[in-house]
Amino acid sequence: MSQTALRSAAAAAILAALIAIIAAACGGSTIDKLNAISAGGDHTCGLRDDGVIQCWGDSDEGQTSAPAGSFSALDAGDEHACALRADGAIQCWGSSDSGQTDAPAGRFSAVSAGYRHSCGLRDDGAIQCWGSFSDGESSPPPGSFSAVSAGTGHSCAIYADTGAITCWGYNGLRQTDAPPGEFRAVSAGQFFSCAIYRDGAITCWGENDAGQTNAPSGSFKAISAGYEHACGLRDNGEVLCWGDDGYGRSSPPLARFSAISAGEYHTCGLRTDGVFECWGDNDDGRSTPPIR
Repeated sequence: MSQTALRSAAAAAILAALIAIIAAACGGSTIDKLNAISAGGDHTCGLRDDGVIQCWGDSDEGQTSAPAGSFSALDAGDEHACALRADGAIQCWGSSDSGQTDAPAGRFSAVSAGYRHSCGLRDDGAIQCWGSFSDGESSPPPGSFSAVSAGTGHSCAIYADTGAITCWGYNGLRQTDAPPGEFRAVSAGQFFSCAIYRDGAITCWGENDAGQTNAPSGSFKAISAGYEHACGLRDNGEVLCWGDDGYGRSSPPLARFSAISAGEYHTCGLRTDGVFECWGDNDDGRSTPPIR
């Protein structure tokens, strides 16, 4: 190779590295495109196109040390995370001070990681939870369900036959007093819950000290309840957030998204082009994608 070609190759390599660094600093993805993303308490996890999980942020409890293998779904909790393997088995990692990573054996179709507990939806529609039982959050009712969400001290689920929501666990702020109706999505947050009616409208209930239950009007296709804020994904891909905006976690960028996840002090979204963005608190790098 000529000296000119060598210099050109070196310049190109340096430019690529600079682009990666700038993209990371600006919050744009520099890892493979993602199929899913989940914002936890102080960490974030993403599911790559090849089924591999990559996490970043605080790892004091090992919550960013994702296991090897291929997965189909994931959810980041407070200081732990859980994921669904291709064979339907659940694997969790991170803090297990209450047994929240001790996933039971069996085949599941969905998993949700909360504060100190986790819940999974079995193939037959039954719910099984593990971890903290201090407020009954890991004691689901019997029945067949289509969705489950683990929050802080409480959980919520949607009945498969009626579309009605039932919640259980701590109810000091009426976060388990689900409204009547038929729903297609539910998300349990920090002492509050939100859900989407079958017509696309959002309703929230529970603690409202920061306006986190003051959901906007309109039609939405996804909902995520975080610490003291929540975000919804409109039918056109626009993200709207409400509640506490500390660190800017309720101020989403102007882009079109296909998925949204509200964490504790940060929020992440998966854009329609497969690139993800995070905004809000970036302590420990929770909102900064890793460089690959």
